[in-house]
Amino acid sequence: TAGCMAKYVKANSGTQFAAIFVTDFNSGRMISASDAWFVPVTITAADGRTAESDYHAFRSRSDAQAVEADTSKLLRWPQVVAAAE
Repeated sequence: TAGCMAKYVKANSGTQFAAIFVTDFNSGRMISASDAWFVPVTITAADGRTAESDYHAFRSRSDAQAVEADTSKLLRWPQVVAAAE
């Protein structure tokens, strides 16, 4: 997931990555993380009790806005990495 990739990048901050890709939520295709727009989401496990915070990645701002109208919640890759725990 985009959140897992952000955690990895943050934990390996001394590493120079040639490219970082995430999956576009709408198309399922890989897109450059630096070009993507991210929407925070809560993913609920199949048991319905456990949840995890993550992000859906979108190719364009308009695609992200179609899911999250509150544009203050739209993030770019550096913000996602900074928030990774």
